[in-house]
Amino acid sequence: MRPDAQAASHQWTYATVSAAMALPVLVWPWLWMSREGFEAGIPFPMLWMIAASSLLMSAVTADSMLAYRQRTTSMLATSIWVIGMGVWVSTALRMPSAPWLVGLGFSLHALRSGWRLWLGRNDWWLWPAWVRDAGLATGIFLWLVALAHA
Repeated sequence: MRPDAQAASHQWTYATVSAAMALPVLVWPWLWMSREGFEAGIPFPMLWMIAASSLLMSAVTADSMLAYRQRTTSMLATSIWVIGMGVWVSTALRMPSAPWLVGLGFSLHALRSGWRLWLGRNDWWLWPAWVRDAGLATGIFLWLVALAHA
């Protein structure tokens, strides 16, 4: 397989997996608001934040692995980013403002990919990662507004 075809295949797979993982974060609030048989064993906001936090940590880990370069500074920066987001998520889940903080975490992570795109890097995973993270941040913030008025 040619390198450009292989990159396109990886990009498509990455985008598809990202979209599948984003569905609970983007669709569950609608199911909960419409009461279409969505009965969870734990309160909905906590379930929603667990799904969003799991996706955020998966995205941070995957993107960090893809961005890693064989340099000491890259290893240090990658480790700090993953650990920092882990602390961010674990702290956010213990606070009443958890949804806002998780949405902010997606925003920060979108900036990480966006910065690389702005600098002109063309790694195959940057656009799907940026779209996923920016879309999830926007979706979480919009759902928070909708849920506040429901």
